[in-house]
Amino acid sequence: MCSDPVGKPGNIPALVEEAYDWPLTNGLHMHSRVTVNRNSGGIAGSTHTLNTNHLEGFHARVMAVLKNGCGEVIYVTPPEAVGVDANQFFLRWEDWFEWTKPVDLMVTQRTASLQVVNSRGGNDTTDNFNRLRGLACSYWEAQRQACPIPTL
Repeated sequence: MCSDPVGKPGNIPALVEEAYDWPLTNGLHMHSRVTVNRNSGGIAGSTHTLNTNHLEGFHARVMAVLKNGCGEVIYVTPPEAVGVDANQFFLRWEDWFEWTKPVDLMVTQRTASLQVVNSRGGNDTTDNFNRLRGLACSYWEAQRQACPIPTL
């Protein structure tokens, strides 16, 4: 069933997904790698930003979308803020960000697939998070569980 754990608890391999956006927009390049620990819960991410624009820096966001075996959204991480300065003196400017999010084991054990979403940020990212959160909360309400996702 869609709501069942994806394997025997304690023996479920980690789920890893990456998103490359080269360029995401106007000189901003992003590469994010996210790992879901399906045995102990939690999400760990790493995002590399690179800027080839000499005039402006960038702020961006990354989210992880977790889905069950039927492809239903069961969790979305609040957007993680990343950024990179303008390229002043070099051919490019870059930075690396490591981040973690606590996620309940009841969610991670039901995660069959993962999507990483890199975005420029702003209202579109907030709207996308709220839309995905609504889908996930509807799933948990149907399971007679409280929604495990914080609001922004």
